[in-house]
Amino acid sequence: MLDKQLIEQIVLEVLDRNGFRSGDGKPSLLVVSATDSEDDVHEMLNEHWHTICFQPTEEIPAGVKDAVFVEVGQDLLVKGAIGLTDTEESALFSKLMLAEVDVRFVLSQELEWMLTGSKEHVSPYARMLYEHYEKLQSFGVSFTNETSTIKPEVHSTQTNGGKHGPYFDEKLLTQTMLEKWNEHEIHISDQTIVTPLARDTARERNIEIITIES
Repeated sequence: MLDKQLIEQIVLEVLDRNGFRSGDGKPSLLVVSATDSEDDVHEMLNEHWHTICFQPTEEIPAGVKDAVFVEVGQDLLVKGAIGLTDTEESALFSKLMLAEVDVRFVLSQELEWMLTGSKEHVSPYARMLYEHYEKLQSFGVSFTNETSTIKPEVHSTQTNGGKHGPYFDEKLLTQTMLEKWNEHEIHISDQTIVTPLARDTARERNIEIITIES
């Protein structure tokens, strides 16, 4: 009989080869940055993510569900909102949105005023820009001015019994992930692979694994 640790290692290696998981167990995050501070950006994000330095002309890696554009200015803000794809950045944004990737924008300093949540007492031109900001939010884009605040999200979902709970939206559930889980239950897709060691850890920590049908 195969050792449970060996089974887990085999599963991890298979998923790594197919681009569904980073080697450190962290979710992957595409980082699109046009600034010289790229190393600092990656350093802040690496605590929670496996960051991938990404150029707009590259193909989107398989299995990636999150992306962040750093130092977003007026050009991408407006073009993203109206669906214009005449630049490499705006074309990439369109591809990511159509692929249902979760996109974050880190706004440039000149646009940080939008994060105050008010378009009152601004010029008609600024109000127009704010409306594009709101349009992108309606598409599911999230905004921040602090790269350090970008963390993987724990989603809330509803089971067949009508109960809500924290949702783990990854391809693989491992022992390491459950050792860090702070809830008494974890909701997963019926497509998620649960390793034997993860099931042992769930029993030891009294965490109920609830499978949601796709």
